[in-house]
Amino acid sequence: MNYFCKLFGDNHIEYLKKFIWEIHCYDTPPNKKLHYLKNESEKDFLVKVINDWEIDTIKTDSLIYTLNKLFSIRDLLEQRGMNLKFKAKNDSEFDNVMEMWSGLKLHFARGYKVRYLIPEDFIEEMEEDIVIGDETFKPKILLTEDDFRIEGFNMKNCMSKQFAHGAIYIFVSLQYKRKRINLQYRKGNLVQSYGKANTPVIEIFEEPTHILTDRFKKHPTIEWKKEKYDFLTNSQSIS
Repeated sequence: MNYFCKLFGDNHIEYLKKFIWEIHCYDTPPNKKLHYLKNESEKDFLVKVINDWEIDTIKTDSLIYTLNKLFSIRDLLEQRGMNLKFKAKNDSEFDNVMEMWSGLKLHFARGYKVRYLIPEDFIEEMEEDIVIGDETFKPKILLTEDDFRIEGFNMKNCMSKQFAHGAIYIFVSLQYKRKRINLQYRKGNLVQSYGKANTPVIEIFEEPTHILTDRFKKHPTIEWKKEKYDFLTNSQSIS
């Protein structure tokens, strides 16, 4: 209860009335750290998250534990000069914020980022626009950890956790206007495709997927490697 009160600040009573806090007080924070939301906007966002908690996904940890973890990461990153705003509106977006901030923490902790290095001419060929009549489809190969995290956020799926599998598969985002799908290739062959939130691919993407797959089939032996980049200096790193 004390953690919630400190989180929402001096006007915490106003916000505690907006959600059922009692059901989340069965657990205690994992440490004695207290955290504070920056402004009324962040408080409104967190109320939305709490009211939506475990509607989209079942959590392995309690709300109190998870909030403490998220805002502890923010404190750590902001000590390094970053300015992070909390804007999640539901528990799914909350998970993506956690992924993004955890990724930033990892960057500082190890001192570099990681990406897959694929020949530029291959990337240019695969990412060339696919034009069918008046419709233009834009493929993009996911190469960096940030690419995977952002894709996971936009697609509301677990793409952020697929970066490690990029050593075996090539993952592609195929976009048409505001719609997009994810494609997974291995040795020139399409392994699987899925829409937003892992839903089936809609019909409009069938032909461009065939065209893109034909491009990949021309390069069944393409090779790539993992590369470290964006190195931080020792003074910038954190433990």
